[in-house]
Amino acid sequence: MLRLPPQASQVRPEAKSSMKEVGIDISDQYSKPLSNFKAEDFDVVISLCGCGVNLPPEWVTREVFEDWQLDDPAEQPEIFPRVRDEVKERVIRLLIVSLARICAGRMKVVTIKPMYVEFCKNIRTMHS
Repeated sequence: MLRLPPQASQVRPEAKSSMKEVGIDISDQYSKPLSNFKAEDFDVVISLCGCGVNLPPEWVTREVFEDWQLDDPAEQPEIFPRVRDEVKERVIRLLIVSLARICAGRMKVVTIKPMYVEFCKNIRTMHS
């Protein structure tokens, strides 16, 4: 999953320091424009701050598209830590739901690592 603005922008210093607080160094990260990617390479697309309405149709019609409508910390830099934690919780929920759908055969994936295929086989066997 990537957070992609339609055009490249700078990674704010508040974002870098907020991530550093939880032991994640994003100092070498940079924003990439949406045009660098192809929608068909992604199974899941998440819009974080309501920008989904500005995405081209091929992005919002992926297998899973969610617009989380989070508060935009660019407008209020002091909320970066809260938004960081909200994103973490939502990603964890999304992963749990997606893995359950994959294991049940109700969600296709563009690419999946062999270890996940084996995990899904084991889950199916346990629930048969």
